[in-house]
Amino acid sequence: MGLIKLALTASALYYAGVHGYVMYHLRTAAFRVVRPRLGSHVTETEKKRIIQSRQPLVRAVLSLYQAKPSSDHLSFYAPRATFTDPFARLLGRREITTAFCLLPKALEKAETLGYTVEHAEDWLAISLVQRYTVRYVPFSFELPSVIHLTLTERTEKGRETVGKGRETILTHSEFWYGKAFVDESNMRTLGVGRMAEKIRRFHGWLVTRYELNPPR
Repeated sequence: MGLIKLALTASALYYAGVHGYVMYHLRTAAFRVVRPRLGSHVTETEKKRIIQSRQPLVRAVLSLYQAKPSSDHLSFYAPRATFTDPFARLLGRREITTAFCLLPKALEKAETLGYTVEHAEDWLAISLVQRYTVRYVPFSFELPSVIHLTLTERTEKGRETVGKGRETILTHSEFWYGKAFVDESNMRTLGVGRMAEKIRRFHGWLVTRYELNPPR
């Protein structure tokens, strides 16, 4: 029992240490997020078409961040889409749906204070400032982030792609304060980067065990 207790204590301390390093990284790391840009070969007419066609998708994502999930908003995610932020990684539209449906339960209010959108051919970035008010607790905070969305026009049926349709989201990466995620590429000491990746996935798995569905 002594060895088990020692192992559990060491694991808990390591887990807390990884969390502490991620918080330190968010406070001190340089802003390193890449900005999208449409290529010089894209005409002004095509640029306007791309920007206009993505307005419903951008509005849907903003509504999700405002804790207003709906099936229409979440339909912009591909069935096998992924979501990653500094503390969670979600796999598939089901997990993403459940996570966004948890926001209204946890938050009294979620306000968008400002945002800008930049476009490239197959992805876009939303620079966003949110103010969140936690439910049942008199506490609110502002969180600036940069959201990268990679997009596809391929539609899926089961595991097959069956043709082109509207653009849907393949990957959703939210960089708090514009800081890169802690991973094996930027933190190898004591396996912290690798463990941070595993903890993100564990958190994503844990919070989505009970499936939630949004209103239509």
